[in-house]
Amino acid sequence: MRLVRALRRFLATAARNDMVMARELGLHTTDLATLDLVFSSPEPLTPGRIADHLGLTSGAATGAIDRIERAGYVRRLPNPGDRRGTLVEPLQGRADDVLRIYRDVVDRYDSVLAGFSPAERQVATRLLEALCDQDGLPHRR
Repeated sequence: MRLVRALRRFLATAARNDMVMARELGLHTTDLATLDLVFSSPEPLTPGRIADHLGLTSGAATGAIDRIERAGYVRRLPNPGDRRGTLVEPLQGRADDVLRIYRDVVDRYDSVLAGFSPAERQVATRLLEALCDQDGLPHRR
């Protein structure tokens, strides 16, 4: 089906973009995904929530958090709801670096989206949200 092929092609392109952006920040792609999640969250996240959201083991999530903390993008805080736990929050002073990396991709997406009507964008949004809600990862079934 043409739509499925187009979606797979888009996902491959997005993965390549992530590799380039991660390299520019001196990070792994897993680190970039962790960074993106932490910076886009309205509240600090537990390492377990990061692992669950990204489909990582707790060890892989801890490694990613360690690397982005050493790089100065996030900090760990004591979790007031769990005295043995921690929370991860972004360091806002580094937000400009993260946004700079994403700006080029967002600008390119905006220029493509400008060629579609509001109704077409609404259908595309519905499709992408429905696909994200499905989360076809084997560990989630």
